[in-house]
Amino acid sequence: MGHRAHRGGKRAIVQAALAQDKLGEYQAQAAIAALHADAPRFEDTDWVQIVEWYDEQLRFADTPTIRLNRAVAVGEADGAPAGLAALADVDENIPRRDAVAAHLHERNGDLELAARLFAAAARNAPNLAERDHQTRQAVRLNQLLRHQR
Repeated sequence: MGHRAHRGGKRAIVQAALAQDKLGEYQAQAAIAALHADAPRFEDTDWVQIVEWYDEQLRFADTPTIRLNRAVAVGEADGAPAGLAALADVDENIPRRDAVAAHLHERNGDLELAARLFAAAARNAPNLAERDHQTRQAVRLNQLLRHQR
């Protein structure tokens, strides 16, 4: 089965789930996943609709993780300042919050703060792969900052 056919099958499953009379947390999760899967490229992702689905998900389960994911989506849909405003509602101790803050501050042009936050995210990473990724991001930004001076 080709990639497009597989994706079409996923879409049919999600559409069937969403057609049920009762919308729940899992249907919202499925809709978010389908929107990500349907975008052939990152730039084609329908971030506005993803934010709307996160808003639906919050009605069922208002968790820090959902709020964190929503802040990322808001940042993509409405720009980094809006994402940072949404991130202000997320507990500062939640895992991966520093990484999200770093990403949004970088997109907002505050490279020094983003580099510090990527370094903090690396220190607090729950696994080696994430630690290495966040470290590379901090190094990348610090190198860029050195070249700008």
